[in-house]
Amino acid sequence: PMKVERVDDVTRWEELQECVAFHTKMAAQCRIPSKYWLGNDPAKSYQNHARSFSLCWGDDCDVSSELNQIRNVMQNITLDQSACPLTYQLKDLGKRLAKEASNVEARDKHVTLVICTQGLLTYEDGEQGTQVFQEFEQELA
Repeated sequence: PMKVERVDDVTRWEELQECVAFHTKMAAQCRIPSKYWLGNDPAKSYQNHARSFSLCWGDDCDVSSELNQIRNVMQNITLDQSACPLTYQLKDLGKRLAKEASNVEARDKHVTLVICTQGLLTYEDGEQGTQVFQEFEQELA
C-alpha cells in the first residue's frame, strides 16, 4: 500500500469532522436530503449513538435537532480502532445505495459518497494481507 506523508498535525478523524461539518451546514442551508453512515461502530467509543443518521429527510422543524444530533455524535466519538473491514463495509453500503437507486433516479437526483477511513485494511476478523487489498480494489471497480 502507498504511504501518505503527513504535512500537518491534523488527524484523519479531525479531517472527517470538518468534512461532515461542511456538508451538514450546506445540506441544512440548501435543504439537501442527506444520510450519513459511519463505517466503524461509534457505540464502541461513545454509548447511545447510532452509526447512521439523516438530515433534511423530515419536516423543516426537524433540521435544527438533526444538526445538533450530528454535531454531538461527531464531537463525542473517537476512531480508536486500528483495523477496518472496509471491503465488507463497502459491500454493505453498496446494498444500501442499491435499495435507494430507483427512488433517487426517479426524482432526478444524485448521490455524493464521501469515504474516510482509519486503520489497516482488514477482514471482519482483523486478518490482514495482500488478498484483503486485492478484494478491496475489486470492490471499488
